[in-house]
Amino acid sequence: MSPASPGRAPSGAESRVVGVRARRAEAQPVPASNRRPDLRVLSPQVRRRRAGAAVLLATAVVFSLMVGLVVLQAKMAQEQQRLDQLEQRTKGAQLSYDRLRVVVAIMEAPASIVKSAETQLGMVQAGKVTYISPTPADVAAVAEGRAMARVGSAQATQNPATPAAGALSVTPPDWTAVKPLVEGAP
Repeated sequence: MSPASPGRAPSGAESRVVGVRARRAEAQPVPASNRRPDLRVLSPQVRRRRAGAAVLLATAVVFSLMVGLVVLQAKMAQEQQRLDQLEQRTKGAQLSYDRLRVVVAIMEAPASIVKSAETQLGMVQAGKVTYISPTPADVAAVAEGRAMARVGSAQATQNPATPAAGALSVTPPDWTAVKPLVEGAP
């Protein structure tokens, strides 16, 4: 391709070549530090090697993810089995608790208490219970007897050798003699 001859218009390809040459001439030289490295075409072996490494890396990542998922699923299955066992133990404990509540209710029933008292403790039920209602005269006599006992004990403390005339001689019981009789009572 020769430069355009005078009188003839340059074709499209020629004008591009002329334009590129003109721009190169006008451009200033670029310092070595700012220059882009020279481009080169890679051989098919290098491209295959890099593609193989990328495929190998992707395969390793996918394999690691799959192994991680399997481990996670196994752990979840173990925990689910543990939860199922705990639920079964809880249900068993609840049933046992309910049964024991029934047993306690049966043992607390009055009929059961009476039966245990008769068979295990040897107690017997009282025959007929008789309630005594005192008459006013009985109440007055008891009150008079207490008053007389107080007067008698007051006089006895004043003159312990001779009891007062007409007074009942009431001496308080000796505590050492009474204590063994009431020791087990409330």
